[in-house]
Amino acid sequence: MIRAKAQREALLYNNYGNHCGVQGGNEPVVDEVDRCCYNHDRCYIQASGSNGSCSSSWFGPSFTRYSWSWDGTLLHCGEENDDCEMASCLCDVIAANCFAQHPWNSEHKHFSIWDVLA
Repeated sequence: MIRAKAQREALLYNNYGNHCGVQGGNEPVVDEVDRCCYNHDRCYIQASGSNGSCSSSWFGPSFTRYSWSWDGTLLHCGEENDDCEMASCLCDVIAANCFAQHPWNSEHKHFSIWDVLA
């Protein structure tokens, strides 16, 4: 999804800024791409919360597989997705659209083993 919309491999976002990948916490947001990651984390947290769509899901939204499509302009979540799949998909659509709107700054990218796999 990110590759389609932002034209960058999703794994390359790991270790970008302070909020892309497994880092985060209370560190400051360094730029708008990092803010995309920060907001994506918050979206997943909301979906995983006690009243969230993924509250009963064993793996939560991070590892939920879902149906989606790309028409060359817009990303679409599949209508057949259950509530958790839809929540996860919508979080990812928002993030992919955000990444596509903001420039990548290589100064904020820290090396990650995922870079080799991307």
